[in-house]
Amino acid sequence: MEPRQVRTAADARTIVKQRGLTHVKVGVHDIDGVLRGKYLHVDKFSSALDGGMGFCDVVLGWDANDQLYDNVTYTGWHTAYPDATVRIVPDTCREIATEPGNLLFLCEFVDRAEELVREARTLLGDPGLRARMGEAGMAFCAAHRGATRRTLAVCERLLGER
Repeated sequence: MEPRQVRTAADARTIVKQRGLTHVKVGVHDIDGVLRGKYLHVDKFSSALDGGMGFCDVVLGWDANDQLYDNVTYTGWHTAYPDATVRIVPDTCREIATEPGNLLFLCEFVDRAEELVREARTLLGDPGLRARMGEAGMAFCAAHRGATRRTLAVCERLLGER
């Protein structure tokens, strides 16, 4: 079976068994769209195909540089960064180019975390809100001495495309 032929949990188990894998890579996109992954033993993977699994919700409270956001209410030190439930999406199975033979499956948040991610996508999908976010970012850069002309030129070019 080829990775792109996987459609169901049963297919996922079949391809993992056919390849004789001991571990599978899974990944979920964080609040900034960065893919965050980890390796699962095939037994844990098989179980998670049916019932989902936990993925630390810190990925919904930090930025692309792994710096915690300020004033976040969903997760943080005040919640002790518990696990959020994710489900494995079998039909996202792909071979990992840098790890021949190994497989990657994407996951998606469920429950409350899914609502948060959906709201972030809505925000990013609104051209008016995106433009206001860009303008606010540009104003921030302009107000701080570390901003270079090159950075501002990139911001202006990006904002000019709206």
